[in-house]
Amino acid sequence: MHSIEDHIGIETTQQIELEHSVASIGERVLASIIDYFILFGIMLLGALISGASGLTFLWIIFMIPVFLYQLLMDLFFNGQSVGKRIMKIKVVKLDGSNASFFTYFIRWTFRLIDINLSLGAVGTVSIIMNSKGQRVGDMAAGTCVVRLVRNVAIQSMLVDLPAGYEPQFNQVINLSDNDVKTLREVVEMWNQSLDFTDVDLSEAGRITGLARQAFEKKLNINSTLSDSVFLSTLLKDYYFYHQVKDIPAA
Repeated sequence: MHSIEDHIGIETTQQIELEHSVASIGERVLASIIDYFILFGIMLLGALISGASGLTFLWIIFMIPVFLYQLLMDLFFNGQSVGKRIMKIKVVKLDGSNASFFTYFIRWTFRLIDINLSLGAVGTVSIIMNSKGQRVGDMAAGTCVVRLVRNVAIQSMLVDLPAGYEPQFNQVINLSDNDVKTLREVVEMWNQSLDFTDVDLSEAGRITGLARQAFEKKLNINSTLSDSVFLSTLLKDYYFYHQVKDIPAA
């Protein structure tokens, strides 16, 4: 049975397994409630405007974004609705690839079974019984919903940054706890290797280059920075978003 402490390993196309915390059913329900309040507000506004103007077609215009809300939010905000952003959870692909329109469309289509027709019963039972916290739509689309918040162990790694520091890559919000640990270890290894022989430096450079390729692939970044500077910048940017401000929209 699925519990709120479950973790899931998501393997990238480079066969690197990244660990994420599966969003609990409570987090998903709260995110849905927030979204429903937003949708109710849109419908109420549409009813008031169409009623006051006597133009019925205005009500239909307002209903279009209500009907397509979840699909459009996932598509344009990388797997997050307003509710999911507030709850700091998001939809991700199990294979580590970027979700496509087709992925989100399949997931949205199955809402009819998971949520609408069954009043959420099918989706709830599926999430509870599935070890990956998937509703039927997630299983069909190859997705799951994970947390973006970090644990205490990661928080203990954070450091002070220079005043006025400006991050370069907000994609670092998609890094898991294990990603950040690996990133820090590679950066520290490179810094320590500068004090040793050319042989050590060569091996450290090779590992740093491989790590750079993996993180660029995962975060969909193409940077002109050198390997070591790029990885150090990722680490600083991660610290920035966790010490200075809330996690931005993914």
